[in-house]
Amino acid sequence: MIQAQKAQLEKKIQLDALHIQQQELQFFISNFQAVASQAAFLAGFSLSGMYVDLTISEGVNNMAMRILYYVTTSLALGFLLLCVTNSTICTVYGPEKALLGREGSMGDAIAVLKNERQIAFTFFGVGMMCFHVSAIFFSLIMYHTVESALVTVVLFAFIVSFIVHGRRIYGILKLDEQVTGALHVGDFDLAAGRKSSGESKQDLERKIIELKQQLAAKEAGNNKAKQGAKTNKQGFSVFK
Repeated sequence: MIQAQKAQLEKKIQLDALHIQQQELQFFISNFQAVASQAAFLAGFSLSGMYVDLTISEGVNNMAMRILYYVTTSLALGFLLLCVTNSTICTVYGPEKALLGREGSMGDAIAVLKNERQIAFTFFGVGMMCFHVSAIFFSLIMYHTVESALVTVVLFAFIVSFIVHGRRIYGILKLDEQVTGALHVGDFDLAAGRKSSGESKQDLERKIIELKQQLAAKEAGNNKAKQGAKTNKQGFSVFK
């Protein structure tokens, strides 16, 4: 009865810890969904920029300018699609590993998503910068000097604004110490049911059993040696 209640309590604690980690998992999934939708929206504009007819331009329409335009447009499309792909894979396979994997998979999946989120944000930021630079080259090719200069100044101002405001907001909201959903008692992870070093509860129980067997074998060997010594001593006494 006591053993059953103990096992039930352990499972309840583990389940409660998993519910807390599930909220953390949903938080990262919502991050990926938000950035993927915005990246897909901008990637559509970048793709349409690949089909622009530059022969009717009124600005600086030389080979070098056209190459720069297509290169920056291609980079914008590529980085934004990388962001979409990265976010989609994490959104699909992250919950799969967390919910269908072995014990401890929830924490492993959250750790992967945490790292991949930074990579996805980097792809999105670089893609958006390339998108604006591509628009600058487009204005230089398609418009007269005055119009292209005005567009270039405005777009460059927005690029600087994005960087300044992005760093400002990030600096305000940046966490000095991030709280995770992992619950530990000593070095034992309650949600994973194992030590933080990666050993599961079953592994620890098996090691304890093996250690007990080794101690029992050693004790049996010592008893056998003592019995042999006692027998030899008795034999020597009889011979004497």
